[in-house]
Amino acid sequence: MCEIYVSTGAFKSRNLRDVLKLAKNAKLHYIELAPGLKHDEDISYLIKNNADVFSFLVHNYFPAPKEDFTLNLASTNSSVINRSMDMCKGNIELCYSLGIPYYSIHCGFCFDTDGEHLGKSSQVGLDCVPVEVAKDVFISNLKELCDYAKQYDIKITIENNVLAGFASDKKNIMLGVTSEDIKEILERCSRSNLQLLLDLGHAKVSSKSLNFNLLQMVDDLKEYIMEVHISDNDGINDLNLPIKQDSYDLLRCLELLKNKIWTIEAYNLEIKEIEEQIALLSKSKESRNE
Repeated sequence: MCEIYVSTGAFKSRNLRDVLKLAKNAKLHYIELAPGLKHDEDISYLIKNNADVFSFLVHNYFPAPKEDFTLNLASTNSSVINRSMDMCKGNIELCYSLGIPYYSIHCGFCFDTDGEHLGKSSQVGLDCVPVEVAKDVFISNLKELCDYAKQYDIKITIENNVLAGFASDKKNIMLGVTSEDIKEILERCSRSNLQLLLDLGHAKVSSKSLNFNLLQMVDDLKEYIMEVHISDNDGINDLNLPIKQDSYDLLRCLELLKNKIWTIEAYNLEIKEIEEQIALLSKSKESRNE
C-alpha cells in the first residue's frame, strides 16, 4: 500500500498513548500529530520514544497546552500572538529533532475566540478586524516563522481555511479561503520554504459557499501543494466524514495530486474504517501513478 498518513483525529481516543497503541497493533505507521489530543506532560518523550516505529507529521495546534487558547497568527492581540508563535517555533524544533521536513499551520482568522465559536455559526457574530489588517499581521508572522524554520532546514506549509455555508455572506472573516487569497499570501511572504497544505474538505465547502470551481482551485494551486488533507462533507459544513467510492468530486481532485502527501482527516473512526480508507485511497493513488 501507499504511504498514506492518518491524522490522530481519525482515532476515537483523544489520548496519544492509546492512539499509538491502536496504530501500532493495526500496523498504521504513518501518523499526523494533530489538534484534539489531551494535554500530556510527557508527550515529547512519548513521540521521540516511538520515532523508530512511526513516521510522524506535526500539524497546527499541537501538543495541547495546559491552558487552551486558539492559535491565530493573524491576531492583533499580543498575548495570542506570543502564545501562537511560541507553539509554532516549538513545533519547528520538534520537527527538526524527529527529521520531519515540514510543519503545517492554519491560515489566520480575522477574529479572536477562546475556541468555543470556531467552526460554529456563532463565529459570524464575533468582532473582526479588517481583513487587510489581519492579512498584514499574518504575513509578517509567517515571514518570521519561515525565517526561523530555515535555520533548521524545515519548511512551513499553510492550510486553507473553510468558509461554511452559514458564513457565505461573511467573506472577510478568515484568510486563505480562495486560490487568489492563498496565492497572494504565498507571494507576499516570498519565502522559498513556504508551501501549501490543501484541505479538500475545506475547499469543497468553500467552493459551495463562494460559488467557485473546486477542481479549478486544485489545478490553480497544485504547484504549491505539499500535503493534502482528505475528508468528505455535505458541501455546507466541514464534517470530516470518510471519503467514499462515490466521492467523485474529491477523487477527481486527487487525480491532480497523486505526487503529494495524502493524509486521512476523517474523524472518530473505528480501526476497520481507517483501514478501509487507506485501502480506497491506496488503490486510487496507485492507479493514478501507473
